[in-house]
Amino acid sequence: MSRVAATTWLRYNAVMNLLVSVLTLTAWGLWGYVVLFVDPEMPLAPASFYAALFVALTGTLSRLLGGAPAPRDSESVALHISNIGHAASVSTLILFALWLQSLGMLTSLNGTLLAATLLLIELGFFISGSRRGPRGRRRPKRGATAEAGSAVEQ
Repeated sequence: MSRVAATTWLRYNAVMNLLVSVLTLTAWGLWGYVVLFVDPEMPLAPASFYAALFVALTGTLSRLLGGAPAPRDSESVALHISNIGHAASVSTLILFALWLQSLGMLTSLNGTLLAATLLLIELGFFISGSRRGPRGRRRPKRGATAEAGSAVEQ
């Protein structure tokens, strides 16, 4: 990776990390406001409760599941890749369990089915290869093809 590309990627990565952090903190604040100050009988109270909690949980879990930054290339560029897809699937299942609990329908069978659903979703992520990242789809370097071409001509 060239120095310009690494610098551009770091800026993009820093902006996205900042955006996720700001959205997460804002969602936690909104969720706290809904819990403390909004009357549960209002028409949009449950929707705002679940929407704010979904964004807050997804952002928090993407930070927790993202892992530690790892050095990359000879320049030791640290990249932090968030697992927003995994975090969103876990958040969805947690919110579904909360909704079932509020209806009084969360039984051990339903909890087991939710856990099995989580395992199937994670298996789908694993099979699709989404954990590989962009490194698995990279084209070969141009220098390698030019050297191979000159070796064939000699």
